Amino acid sequence: RLSSLINDNRIYIMFAIVFILMAAIAPNFLNLFNIANILKGATLCAIVSVGFTVVLITGYLDLSVGSVINLGAVVAIAVGNAAGLVPGILAALAAGMLVGLVNGLFVTKGKIHAFIVTLGMLSTIKGLLYMITGSASINIKNFQVVSYMESKVLWIFTPKVLITLALIVLVALVLRRTRTGRVCFRRGGNRETAWFAGYN
Repeated sequence: RLSSLINDNRIYIMFAIVFILMAAIAPNFLNLFNIANILKGATLCAIVSVGFTVVLITGYLDLSVGSVINLGAVVAIAVGNAAGLVPGILAALAAGMLVGLVNGLFVTKGKIHAFIVTLGMLSTIKGLLYMITGSASINIKNFQVVSYMESKVLWIFTPKVLITLALIVLVALVLRRTRTGRVCFRRGGNRETAWFAGYN
């Protein structure tokens, strides 16, 4: 039972060990300003990890994540500068969903390995971004939203940290409490067993 408990909660145990070790080694690690900066700096990786976790659970691998992030940023800034913040965000989401749809269709319908598909998508997006930007930086014009997302609204938490935490909780609930989540685990564990269990 102890071994099972440790195995089920190993990520939390590892986090606790690293946290205690850093607190003992770095004198200012437990400073609230430092913790707030760590939380802000971890938001992008955390959001990406949420989606990547679902992909890994289902038994696949996505190598195009970094390029998709860059694509979303470029689209959000370019459209946002021209039409406003909300259209920019919606356009970035649409671009990301389109890439995901294309990847998914090639893998599920085209029967091409996800490693190959996402590697090709990575190169494709890189080339597309080079054509759009000419390898030059794109600057955002409206910094009010950026400043707000970095400002503290609840103790040491900023809006983007709260959004990240909400996303983590939401996906965790979907994976643990819904049929879709159970399908992800069973398909990733054994596709044939999932098929015989009635999951299409």
